Amino acid sequence: MEAVVGHTLLRGYPDTDATTVTSVFLADACGGATSAFAILAALHHRRKTGRGQFIDMSQAENVMHTLTQAIMDYSMNGRVQTTIGNRHPYRAPQGCYPCSGDDHWITVSVGTDEEFAALSRVMGREDLVSDPRFADSLGRHANQDALDAEIAAWSATQDHIEAFHALQQAGVPAGPVLRAGEIFQDPHLQARDDFQVVTHPVAGTYTHYKSPMHHMSATPLPIRKYAAPLGEDNEYVYKQVCGYTDEEYRWFVENGHAGTDVVVSQRGPGR
Repeated sequence: MEAVVGHTLLRGYPDTDATTVTSVFLADACGGATSAFAILAALHHRRKTGRGQFIDMSQAENVMHTLTQAIMDYSMNGRVQTTIGNRHPYRAPQGCYPCSGDDHWITVSVGTDEEFAALSRVMGREDLVSDPRFADSLGRHANQDALDAEIAAWSATQDHIEAFHALQQAGVPAGPVLRAGEIFQDPHLQARDDFQVVTHPVAGTYTHYKSPMHHMSATPLPIRKYAAPLGEDNEYVYKQVCGYTDEEYRWFVENGHAGTDVVVSQRGPGR
């Protein structure tokens, strides 16, 4: 799907080929959102006319609209956009830079002269502002390799969390690349109450993400129950949902149609 619409070649790195990128299922998310909108539009049409309609939606055609800049660049200018890695079409510097410690990183994105001046002050490199290569946005964009080397040399001596706070306080868009363990300690996510401790009778007690819709004021969605072990809800489903009697349910259990254990058949295929 990604290759068909040209996304694969847009999100890699300049020093690699298309085979090195991992799968990103952007078309699935876009298809779901657009399909929901199309269904609402069709229902509105039916309410007005009394007639329904058939919706023919291609995932490739749908997700292609998220790549408008690259498509229009070729249509209008004849340019074929390729991989830019972590860089931006006009913001510079922009990238993911190494920090001190084992595999720690920070992302930085500069879009104005003021932001670049602030970045230079935090780095203790005010001389970069007067460097003719970096004096304006065009120069910084044209000399990104040299500028990235300067930033990486500074960031490699910095703690990724401390550098993030220093840059943001100075007005520079920046953020740390968090590991899984750091996510649970992130003050922003904690302030949003995004985690909930859940005890499972088999797996134990662990911290889980809440639903992304748990902030709805009238109908919040906390985790109400742990994931059911195999067969835990059999009796409820058979009796209350399906309407079977106690005797019928007992027959299902006794004959192996319902249970709480995994039964592996010893018979081969077709026997």
